[in-house]
Amino acid sequence: MSNALRLAQPEFADRLVRALATRLRVIYESALGEVELWNKSAAAQLDAQLRERRRNFGRRLEAIERIQQAASGLDDRISEIETQESALDMLDAKLGELTAHLTDTPAAARPPAVQQQLKTA
Repeated sequence: MSNALRLAQPEFADRLVRALATRLRVIYESALGEVELWNKSAAAQLDAQLRERRRNFGRRLEAIERIQQAASGLDDRISEIETQESALDMLDAKLGELTAHLTDTPAAARPPAVQQQLKTA
């Protein structure tokens, strides 16, 4: 009965509301701190993943650039080889022509050095 009378008094009700508000504020602040801590840890993990992915993308871009440079270098080298091949083909044709000319020439008209080489071959 005495408790019922206390609850009926406006002063007691005000103190009770203030006490409850204080406890709720402590609980909310604690929950807010935990949420902020969780948020920081989650954000740190995401930041680490983002940094790692950026680093990997940078490496991939560098690798692609190196591949492109190597491809253009290979293209240049292939064109050089084709040029040299055509020059060798021309030399081969000239050698064939000169050889045919030498083999068609009578033995008496050949210079002595050429006759000697043909004998040893």
